[in-house]
Amino acid sequence: MKKLLLTLFLNICIFNLFCQTVSDNESQSKGKDVQIAIGETFAVNVLFNLADKYMLGKDYADVDFSSFKDNLTAKWWWDIDDYATNQIGHPYQGSLYFNAGRSNGLSFSESFLIAAFGSLTWEEFGEIDDPSVNDIITTPYGGAIFGEVMHRLFLEAHPKYPVLSYLISPMDGFSYFARERIYTEDAHIEEMSVSSHSGYENGQIKFADDSKDTTSSLSGGLGLNIVYGEQYGHDSKKAYDSFILDVNADISSEGYRVAFSSDGYLFSRGIYIGESNGTIGINLLYDGMYDSDVPYSDAAAGIKYMTSIEAGENTEIKFSVLSDGIFMGARGFFPIYEKRSLQGDYDSPPRFYNLGYGFLAKSELKIELYKKARFIINQRASYMTEYHGSKVNDSDYSHSLMLGGKAAFEYKIKPSLSVGLYDDFLYMKNFMDHENNSNHYINTAGIYLKLFFI
Repeated sequence: MKKLLLTLFLNICIFNLFCQTVSDNESQSKGKDVQIAIGETFAVNVLFNLADKYMLGKDYADVDFSSFKDNLTAKWWWDIDDYATNQIGHPYQGSLYFNAGRSNGLSFSESFLIAAFGSLTWEEFGEIDDPSVNDIITTPYGGAIFGEVMHRLFLEAHPKYPVLSYLISPMDGFSYFARERIYTEDAHIEEMSVSSHSGYENGQIKFADDSKDTTSSLSGGLGLNIVYGEQYGHDSKKAYDSFILDVNADISSEGYRVAFSSDGYLFSRGIYIGESNGTIGINLLYDGMYDSDVPYSDAAAGIKYMTSIEAGENTEIKFSVLSDGIFMGARGFFPIYEKRSLQGDYDSPPRFYNLGYGFLAKSELKIELYKKARFIINQRASYMTEYHGSKVNDSDYSHSLMLGGKAAFEYKIKPSLSVGLYDDFLYMKNFMDHENNSNHYINTAGIYLKLFFI
């Protein structure tokens, strides 16, 4: 518990250090309603508890004064909830806490504290389960990252599409509905596109016993990409006033997959060398993939550099690279358990992924010719080792390596429409403690249409 509190304290200090170095005209001009933000956070917890108890019939929501007392004295643990609950549900719940702060005039770092308060009170009083170490980290961090995105997109959508804006950020919508109070931001969406893609997917799982399972199928889906704020030559005015959001959903005969990524600057400064416009700074990201075989996620922070270079009259080169530390990662191992449980070795555990920390590196190269043709190559590599005490019993592996990459060629048919070809690759290797290492890869190649709205 002491280590947990120390970690939270250091993280809060880091947030305040970088987020408060920039001006916060929003809070100064409109005032701050801290009490209302705390009250709305408390209301979110009550509503989630009531929904879990009476609509979903969950036993863990049957709280009372006895459970409050037990949780306040209980030992914190690494819970065994499924991936969707822990790595998607909790960040969304955290975004509601966070935007209770943002919609009431609080800054990014102040709203992070509100999200941490909401998470802590939920762990202690919202359910009868012992307080969760991974939730108290994932909820406020994921909540801050996606909450800020939702807050800013709400401000973009509200003037023209008020109903849509309420769906994007319910807390901002509630604040406007109740008090007709809304804020403005200097930054805006630079580019937004929706894509439709289809392709052929093949993959292979090599289990710990050296047997293999090969799959192949047609797949298709939709994607959303939002580039917010100036990316190149950017000086931060506020945290996350420059970010990139990617969401992709695929379906095939083998199942479905949802991939997501939000990456933005906490603090940045422009760098200008010759004909290039660059940005370097501290970035904060949360990305992952919800998949029955290889779910993963990374909450990470580190250094990111981006640059745009005019290489001749009709050629533009854009390059980015980041080096981040993963402070809460998840890596799935379901295929291993599926194989061994079928053999009757043991039953699969309720959590099919391990939690840990590690290192993440990403790079992307874009070459644009005549403002028509675009070549794109991106790569990622990550290494994660488990947190002590977080391993599910008998999961057997303690660390993993993940490699990924994508190559695409895109051509603009008209200013608002592009067509492209792509090849996407993902490889994961789990290093086993007592058995042979397992391997899993997925490769998808196909075509896509991209419609630009901004």
